[in-house]
Amino acid sequence: LMALERYVDAIPCFENAIKRDSGYALAYRNLAGAYMEYGRAQGRMAEMYEKAINAFDKALSLNPDDAVGFTNRASLKMHLGFQEDGLGDYQKSLKLNPYQPAAHSDYILGMHYVSRVSAETLFEELKRWEDVHCKDVQPADIKTFKRERVPEKLKIGMVSRGFRRHPVGYMVLKGVQNLPKNEFALHFYADMKPEKQDSITARLKETAAQWSDVFTLDDISLRQKIID
Repeated sequence: LMALERYVDAIPCFENAIKRDSGYALAYRNLAGAYMEYGRAQGRMAEMYEKAINAFDKALSLNPDDAVGFTNRASLKMHLGFQEDGLGDYQKSLKLNPYQPAAHSDYILGMHYVSRVSAETLFEELKRWEDVHCKDVQPADIKTFKRERVPEKLKIGMVSRGFRRHPVGYMVLKGVQNLPKNEFALHFYADMKPEKQDSITARLKETAAQWSDVFTLDDISLRQKIID
């Protein structure tokens, strides 16, 4: 039901599971996720997010070694504006399982919203991300070639799941709208479900020389698409 985005139907299923087993930590965690998604979809965020926090708290009290639970609660806290608490949950999650590149990226993003975090601290954390998650990554074997002439336009490629009502979408839109189209060719690779696209997506598409929906591609296939 969660995969089908039928959150209103998923909620009573998790609640029934908890009634049968009050110590079922995973059911509490999934219930919290259903509250979050339902609140976002229905515009009832204040009400449902409070329920989600309570469910996350219960899940983590039952299973304090749940790295995913701490990551999910951190994301919710950051969304609610509790940045310090959110960073604390990310730290707990990464201590339990350092090999979470997406969670580690979100942690670094969250650090940008906390005034006490210096540029030096951010840089050190970015280096730590590279050391942990890229140590086995080999550079792509991309053949170089000589151009017969200088291209008429500079091509700029961007990959993100945030080409929508999202900090990335708002930030990118302002910049690309001011680029002269006769000098730049913008290539967007949207790593998000088509149904997540919105009015910001539409405005970004207006600036694009090429738009590619790449949600279904793995990293290797995406790399090849960009090269091609």
